[in-house]
Amino acid sequence: MDYAALLHGPAYTLYGRPATITPVNGAPVPISAIDRTSGVELMSDSEDRFSGGLGTVQPAALVRVADLDAAGLTRAGLNRAVLVLNGKTWRIDSAIPKPTTNGEADGELLLLLSGG
Repeated sequence: MDYAALLHGPAYTLYGRPATITPVNGAPVPISAIDRTSGVELMSDSEDRFSGGLGTVQPAALVRVADLDAAGLTRAGLNRAVLVLNGKTWRIDSAIPKPTTNGEADGELLLLLSGG
């Protein structure tokens, strides 16, 4: 199944917003991102919602790995980079892969943000 064409393409067409990522000591790179800055729920490694663990809510954004690759950005290069999305400036603290069944290169990265 081609997730990029069937799932990610329409989702980013509808929900993706123009953004820029500026790596540390790098130039701004235009990219499309899905705004999740209202927060996503994250559970610690030792907790889950079924055991009564409490999660935290963290601002985030989604980007396609293929878009990052095309722009010459790596996951490691995103650490402490700056994301400008919907008129706000955020620092990228970490990136969590969201692979498809075809692997990470066909998936997305959930960028965990601070600032804004």
